[in-house]
Amino acid sequence: MKRSFLLITLVACTVSLDDGSHALLSSAEYTLTWDTADVTWETQGWSTTTDLGYVVHVENGWVGSYGLSLVACEDVIVHGSDVLWSLVGVQSAYAGHSGDEIDPSALVLDQMESLATPIPHQYGPYLFAPDTYCRVHYVMSYAIEEAEAEGRNLTGSSLWLEGTITSPNGDRWPLDVQSDVAHGALRDLPQLANLANAALLTEHVEIRVTRALATMFDGIDFNQEPSDLDFKVLGNLTRYATVDALRSFNTP
Repeated sequence: MKRSFLLITLVACTVSLDDGSHALLSSAEYTLTWDTADVTWETQGWSTTTDLGYVVHVENGWVGSYGLSLVACEDVIVHGSDVLWSLVGVQSAYAGHSGDEIDPSALVLDQMESLATPIPHQYGPYLFAPDTYCRVHYVMSYAIEEAEAEGRNLTGSSLWLEGTITSPNGDRWPLDVQSDVAHGALRDLPQLANLANAALLTEHVEIRVTRALATMFDGIDFNQEPSDLDFKVLGNLTRYATVDALRSFNTP
């Protein structure tokens, strides 16, 4: 049985409950990109107004993308729309499984991405033994390998934010977040033909995961000084992430 990413942490994943699509796949390309709609670009970073009326200015920021993987249909076990997995020791980061095998489609990034100057990243193509896949798993977590940006040591950080927060009544205070929490998204493979229509065909898939900047801070009441601000921000990044897939019968 296939396994997904190995993490020693607590991971919460947003899970799609649709029946999903199935495809016999043997290669994949991955793209991580950003939706920058509804943000205002500043001299340093950007700002956005949240659904609660706070203006958040992100001057510097980084987020850890641990990895991406396809999830074999045999491994899809869903217990609810929000699933929390307790990973004691080294276990897989999706529901109901433990073990030390990584799915051959997995791309382990262990990469810090800039939030102040976000850019897309492309990876692949990667070839692997054919298998029937139903879902995509994306994990944000702390940098394990040595990571540094603009003189800051980001090793061990999954989220680092610097900037300002302005409340609806005009009060202003610093935004200063550094965290090692993890979060993830488990989504159905979209726009793929059912296995019944693609039997015995091995195929290539291009996966694009788009994270939205403008909704990073939605639902957060900064006046309440939320102790789990880091977890909520990462939760918003995964919750509002969209996954697109383009299938080709021509394996690279």
